Amino acid sequence: MDLAALLSGIMGVSIDLPRFLLVFARVSSLFVIAPVLGNVNVPVRFRLALALMISFFLLPATAPVLLPDPGNLLLALLREITVGLLIGFLAQLIFYAVQIAGHMVAMQMGFGIERMLDPNSHTQVTGIGQIYLFVAMLTFLAADGHHVLIMSLARSFRQVPLGTFALGGLQMERMLAATNGMFVVAFGLMLPPLGVLLLIEISLAIASRVMPQLNAFVFGFPVKIMVGAATLIATIPLLSDHFEGLINGMAGQIMRFFT
Repeated sequence: MDLAALLSGIMGVSIDLPRFLLVFARVSSLFVIAPVLGNVNVPVRFRLALALMISFFLLPATAPVLLPDPGNLLLALLREITVGLLIGFLAQLIFYAVQIAGHMVAMQMGFGIERMLDPNSHTQVTGIGQIYLFVAMLTFLAADGHHVLIMSLARSFRQVPLGTFALGGLQMERMLAATNGMFVVAFGLMLPPLGVLLLIEISLAIASRVMPQLNAFVFGFPVKIMVGAATLIATIPLLSDHFEGLINGMAGQIMRFFT
């Protein structure tokens, strides 16, 4: 019994094996890098089972493909893996922006030396950056960002039929534009706390000129921590609202990349 007959027997329907493999390649590669769903804390078996289930449901919505030899199937699989990774990367850019913003805020608060290991990216990150990231992940789930991501994946089969994607100069330009947009988003997220901390720096500079005996470094360190922490607490709801808007626009950004 071949694999197609085995899958057909398990699922109770006729399966076009090459087409199913192409759909599964796109879906499973998305779960390698996708935000939250691609987290290392999510068991691999769960991601594999979810990818198989989603591939099965999306299979009827895809058009048949003609693959005359195994070489064409291998090339088409590589194209589908590329599409899935690109969708996941575009969605992950929002989280990269959040981490950049959290890192810059931590640096200005005096927590730049304090580091911890992020098990997802395997890099050293700051505690403030992790707080920003956790808020972003919770907002992503609360705003049904995982549903938006899967809907974007389903729409991509209409935008980019199976085995037809080609990475060209236009896609590279759009990738650079999306990366530039990540830094713009990061700047917008870090602007409120950095603005308050800048005012504290200016106030300490003025105070040190008025009272030379004041040790601005020793006095300013706890002040920046307290004011920075209060600003973070006050701006986290704004951060959540802003991030929810970014999630709602995520599907449009992904579709524009493939048009």
